[in-house]
Amino acid sequence: MVHALREKLDAYEGLVENRAVAADLRGMLPGMLVEQVAAIFLENVNVFVMGFISTAAIAGVGQINTLNSVLMNVFQAFSIGGTALFAQHAGASRKSEASQTALSSLLLGLTVSAFLTGLLYLLHEDVVRMLFGGASRDVVENSITYFRYTVLILITNKNI
Repeated sequence: MVHALREKLDAYEGLVENRAVAADLRGMLPGMLVEQVAAIFLENVNVFVMGFISTAAIAGVGQINTLNSVLMNVFQAFSIGGTALFAQHAGASRKSEASQTALSSLLLGLTVSAFLTGLLYLLHEDVVRMLFGGASRDVVENSITYFRYTVLILITNKNI
């Protein structure tokens, strides 16, 4: 199976128009790998540190990390969609439409991010109680505390 996959990849990379894309992807691979490992490592460190506080803190951090992962995937979808639209226009040599698409994507991402972050900051307790209200009281309280801090990080660090 690996051999067949390698043959398909070689055939793809063998096409003249795909060589530059394949080289770009290979160049980005180490950075993407480091980013993913760092994100997973950070979540594990959060859980490890919470282990010194209590099991309720571990559960609270785990719940909020799950919610944050979902939110990050939503914003990644915005980013991927904007990138795909930009690439279509840029590939067709429509530079003005490509720049307009990039600007629209950036403004939409910033607007949605700011709105969602503000909404979550104002309603973070209600959101946690709605999603995780069935958990024990101390787990919910730890979730609320941790979510409050992670929302503040979202406000100060927009990664779009």
